Amino acid sequence: MYGFYLRHMLFENKLSRKNALRICETPIDIGKIELPTFIVSTSEDHISPPQTTFTTTELVSGPVEYVMGGSGHVMGIVNPPAKKKYGYYAGGELGKGFEEWKKTAKQHEGSWWTPWTAWLKKQSGKQVAAPAKAGNAKYKSIEPAPGRYVKEKC
Repeated sequence: MYGFYLRHMLFENKLSRKNALRICETPIDIGKIELPTFIVSTSEDHISPPQTTFTTTELVSGPVEYVMGGSGHVMGIVNPPAKKKYGYYAGGELGKGFEEWKKTAKQHEGSWWTPWTAWLKKQSGKQVAAPAKAGNAKYKSIEPAPGRYVKEKC
């Protein structure tokens, strides 16, 4: 899977071209994505630079929120709200390329997780309480959590 990912997604960038990427003989066209999309990037990412990830905003068809966290590939993503270390950019103008987005985006303290959480709440329906017991009449509970498969050793 990792080799496929590196070759087709990174080196050949097939996901950015309609039907160029095929998975199980199914052509993939992300232009058909009409759902709201939250795209996060990081300012110093050496694997997926923000100038590259920004193109996703121009490929999908639905509403887009693009946020750029500070730092690099790992630390920019793993930047919890309790830390005010790196900050993030949000709210830039879409549709005119990355440089215009960056010029018009506002810098914020804290973590990109905060606007992501707000975005998720906006996309979500009514909050529903978790069931008191696992399983139901149709799907019986197999065993208590976490389940024996968690304890298996290779």
